[in-house]
Amino acid sequence: MMCSRAAALACLSCACLAAQSANQKPAKDALKILPPPTEITSPFDLNAPPSERVNSIEFRPQNAMAASDRTAANVAMPSIAKKSALEGFDLARGNWTYQQIVCPVLPEHLLLLFASNNGPGDQSMFSAIVPRGGNENVLILPILRRGYSPYSVAPANLMTITAFNEARAHENTGKKMDWVTAGLCYAALTGNQVMLSRPAMNPSKDALQFESNPTLEIGDGGITVVSFIDVAAPQQPKAWELTFDKNGKLLTASNSRLLVPTVTLIPQAAVPSSN
Repeated sequence: MMCSRAAALACLSCACLAAQSANQKPAKDALKILPPPTEITSPFDLNAPPSERVNSIEFRPQNAMAASDRTAANVAMPSIAKKSALEGFDLARGNWTYQQIVCPVLPEHLLLLFASNNGPGDQSMFSAIVPRGGNENVLILPILRRGYSPYSVAPANLMTITAFNEARAHENTGKKMDWVTAGLCYAALTGNQVMLSRPAMNPSKDALQFESNPTLEIGDGGITVVSFIDVAAPQQPKAWELTFDKNGKLLTASNSRLLVPTVTLIPQAAVPSSN
């Protein structure tokens, strides 16, 4: 019996394909080799153990400072007074006090927060970064001068950002910093007593859970954004965002207040008896 024309063509096509498959080697792109995953570049220690991370930065009163730190502060005081006067802060006038900012990411520097309260609307504040190896390069970070920000608000102030970067550049520990601790430390230098979580002091009134989950975003070129919510003041939490370059240099910083809804607890209404 003769094959139809269509069947003959189909048989011929199959025969040609079979012969071609037998004579040719597999195509080179039959096996796709994926490139190795791109290595994440970050100035931070992404594997830091939880024990090296802090929930808040300690503000240590003068009488609770270590003896060596009090001595270092006293030695640096003439330099602090001279440089702060250039920014409009006169330590010889007013009721000035200071406390230590205990910052784990700047161990080779002594950080001090100075404050003066001369009544409503007349508060002044600045922080000082003192190198432990010598006080000739003391850095002054203005925060408030008689109730007003001397320049832009302290967290976003270029002077504050520059001082933080300069201090970090002179740290010789050779160790990457923890990203959460770095963010909290910078916030503390601007006069904020930051805290990531705190228990409800009065469950009947503090109906909300005050807890922050910090986030780290690593983008192209190693640009890194650190975000967290400060709940030190439960009724006025602040959202922080800090952007670093691939070398750990702080580029921008900002904070903004979050609105907290008012929660009123209503007692359960009495249920009428079914009898």
